Amino acid sequence: MNRIATWGVFGVLAALGTGCVADDRYREILNQNDMLQKTNAGLTTENERIKGDLDDLKLLHARAEADAAREREARMATRVAFERLSEQIAQGDMKGVTVDSSGRIQLEGEVFFETGKAEIRKQAEETLKRLAETLKGHVIRVDGHTDDQPIVVSKDTYPSNWHLSGARALNVLLFLEANGLDSQSLSFAGYGEYKPREPNAAGHKGNRKNRRVEISLLQ
Repeated sequence: MNRIATWGVFGVLAALGTGCVADDRYREILNQNDMLQKTNAGLTTENERIKGDLDDLKLLHARAEADAAREREARMATRVAFERLSEQIAQGDMKGVTVDSSGRIQLEGEVFFETGKAEIRKQAEETLKRLAETLKGHVIRVDGHTDDQPIVVSKDTYPSNWHLSGARALNVLLFLEANGLDSQSLSFAGYGEYKPREPNAAGHKGNRKNRRVEISLLQ
């Protein structure tokens, strides 16, 4: 009886021991499963982030291609405008208009304005109308310039070369606007005598090439 009782005690202990191992293994599996779920959730989040980054890159690439296409179109339009303008100048239809080496359109001051005045000469209006037709669709800046001679004839109206150069540029801008150019594509500035094309003559006599209005086509 004692032997049987002893084996019974060992059997119960063995069964209890087996139950503890099973519980520990079960909890370990649960913990591993929980960790895997968290890892999977993290990978899903990371995958969504990467997908979002790829979508952003695709959008940026598409925008860059569109910008490049617009720039190519703008350059082509500018080249066509200058080719047309060059033909008109060669044919003598653009008196007082030249294009310099940097691509700026030069309006000779003495052809377009009377001395010391900013009103456009009547005989120069037809030239500006042709120019406006050529420049439609472009973004344009109009800059006024003078020589270094002080204002004498119209000092009450234009106290300085700043005033005169700005007024001339503005009048050209308004004329272009009145002849079909988009108001939002136009701007102007007056520089007085401070950005000469060539040095003014000795003895403060001025240089006629510095009396001009410049038109720049902006990309």
